[in-house]
Amino acid sequence: MTNIPGVFVAGDCNNHVFHQAVTAAGAGGATAIDCEHFLAAQNH
Repeated sequence: MTNIPGVFVAGDCNNHVFHQAVTAAGAGGATAIDCEHFLAAQNH
């Protein structure tokens, strides 16, 4: 999650040290879960 509500980043966008596909894929999965939680909270 960023400091802007509803805007998320993953992979190389938020990791300037490890530019690796595995890191990006893992972060993408975590970001999807964060997005799901954010959207669920909007419909409470």
